[in-house]
Amino acid sequence: MAKLKEQADSKVEKSPTVAHSSRRAGRRWRPSVALIVAFLGVLAVGILLGATRELRTEVAALKAINECEATAWASEDGLSDAYGLVQFRLQRAEVAAYLSLCETNPKLALRVFRQALDKGNTSGKLVAMYSAAYLTAHKQLEDSDFQRILAQLKPEVKETAPSPNPLPQGERQADLRKVAQRVVSDLTVIDDTAHPSRYEVVPAGLPPPAKGVKDPESEPRPHKVQTGEEKLQDSGQAVLYVRWSSPDVALKWWEDMAAKGRWDKDLQRFVISSAQ
Repeated sequence: MAKLKEQADSKVEKSPTVAHSSRRAGRRWRPSVALIVAFLGVLAVGILLGATRELRTEVAALKAINECEATAWASEDGLSDAYGLVQFRLQRAEVAAYLSLCETNPKLALRVFRQALDKGNTSGKLVAMYSAAYLTAHKQLEDSDFQRILAQLKPEVKETAPSPNPLPQGERQADLRKVAQRVVSDLTVIDDTAHPSRYEVVPAGLPPPAKGVKDPESEPRPHKVQTGEEKLQDSGQAVLYVRWSSPDVALKWWEDMAAKGRWDKDLQRFVISSAQ
């Protein structure tokens, strides 16, 4: 019995050593301060990247449309359906990504649109104006945005950023005016279908018809204003649309008619009520 008691006492005396050894093993598996700091750093980077994702997307979209070498379609006839359409040579996937933003994140796309028209080069402005049709589908444009487009009709507007577009400045300026003319036409309706002839009067004080910039040997096209009836897609309301033979005619027509209308946020159109 005495011998068994000695063995039991011996086991009791050794047990603290075993417990101590277990605690040391536990400490070996605790994360170090350096590991915790590294984890928090990775977490902070992830949060920062998430917070700046929209800004990075905005910067990339603006860069892409400024560098895509956009031009207007070759048509010189302002009454043609092909007049003022936009084509671009570079950054096609990136430009398509910007246009998709008009559907998936229209508020971000609107910021790109405004920056391009305020500070972009010819390519950026052309693509921004082209994207107006996508932005109106989500009711994003304000009167100030319509005025940004209308301002591109003016012959004295200059580029506000360097342009990689190889076309001469005169042709780039002509492209800006052509696309602006087309987009202003697309965003204008006349709520007076009973009297189309009132809106087809060629404004007074116009310069002589000019020859085409890309085909200077062609005969000048006579000044003309043309209207047609259409129904608005959302409301089914019957209205008149208007087309002009050239940017000069469009700009002068606007100077005469602008006071008779206003931008309608719900319709996403500049609505001219009556010429009388």
